[in-house]
Amino acid sequence: RDVLPLLTECLDLSDDLRAVETAHQDLAGLDLSRLSARQVVFRDCRFSNCTLTRCDLVDVVFQDCELSNCDLTDGYLSRVLFQRCKAVGLRLTKAVGKDVRFQDCALGYAGAAESRLTRVVFERCDLSGCVFREGGLKQVVFRDCRLLGLVMTDCVLNQVELTQCGGRYLSLSGCTLKDCRLEGGTFAGGGFTALKCTRTAVNGCDFTGCDFRGTELRGFDFSGCTIDGCTWSPDKLRGMTVSYDQAAMLAGLLGIIIRN
Repeated sequence: RDVLPLLTECLDLSDDLRAVETAHQDLAGLDLSRLSARQVVFRDCRFSNCTLTRCDLVDVVFQDCELSNCDLTDGYLSRVLFQRCKAVGLRLTKAVGKDVRFQDCALGYAGAAESRLTRVVFERCDLSGCVFREGGLKQVVFRDCRLLGLVMTDCVLNQVELTQCGGRYLSLSGCTLKDCRLEGGTFAGGGFTALKCTRTAVNGCDFTGCDFRGTELRGFDFSGCTIDGCTWSPDKLRGMTVSYDQAAMLAGLLGIIIRN
């Protein structure tokens, strides 16, 4: 079904696009600003370079769609599913997302600065080079994702989970973390400076060469993690739990000499 006439009519009348299922549509480069969609399914459609600023999407599905460089700035997304989509350079600046799920998507270099995401799941997605600066994430899950060089600085993270993710050179510097968990991930070379953490747990993670300067580490248990070559603030280590081998390594940082 050709959906373009319907889209044009809805935009002209400021009406909803409602209860439509369409496939194989080429909508690349169109200005769809302020589009309102309800109960719509797009399959194998091209939205690359589309303008969808201030869109209002509720109960919408994108399957096998091309969304690269699509602009959803100031958009509102509720109960939206993205499956197997290519969305490199997707812009979600200042967007609000609730109950959104990304599965098997390529999201490299997407931008979500100042976005507000609640109950959002990223599953088996590539978010390399993405930017979430100054955003707010609540009950957000990153599961088995590639997070190479992802920037999430100065964000507020509440009940956020990173599970089995590859996040070399990830930066969380300046973030506030509450009830967060990092499980089984690789974050070597990452930036974790000046964090403010409450009830945050790490387990089975590789933090080789990470920078923790300025982060109060009371309550952190690194005994099941790799922390070789990390940079610390000695005055912030009180209350941190480490293994015997890790304690010997950290002793040099504190000027302690250990003799057999």
